[in-house]
Amino acid sequence: MPNNRLALWVGLFLIVFGAIFVSITFNEISQYLDSDNWQSVQGQITELGIESYIDDGSYMYEAQVVYKYTVGGANYTGDRVRFGGGISSSDEGRAERMIAPYERGAFVTVYYDPFEPSRVVLERNLDWLIWLFVGIGGTFALIGVFVLLSLLFPQRQT
Repeated sequence: MPNNRLALWVGLFLIVFGAIFVSITFNEISQYLDSDNWQSVQGQITELGIESYIDDGSYMYEAQVVYKYTVGGANYTGDRVRFGGGISSSDEGRAERMIAPYERGAFVTVYYDPFEPSRVVLERNLDWLIWLFVGIGGTFALIGVFVLLSLLFPQRQT
């Protein structure tokens, strides 16, 4: 019986942990899917660079692309390149590749949500790391489901 109780808690933990991982990505995926209906406007890049910092003893890098744009006479500032693209990484090359297509002062196409013009992106692409989060979360949740199913339907020994 104690093994069943432990398996129950492990299964529930894995399902909750996996659901949290997947839910973190839900907003970015939802906006990505809706972005086909977004409108575009010309903007201008005002800041460009790579932010670095130390996290748990490791250097982390994040691309910084800041741009200004105007919608309906109101001025806005954005900093998202692609959906899920604001993720820090220990790979400085990843940040360099993200800022490579842009130059400070250059004019760019800014895609914005017509219902919330502050929700913007330069590239209507979904960063591959989002799919990694979904895969990890989904795997944990699936393992949790299998653990719970094994408790509900134990195999009989012959």
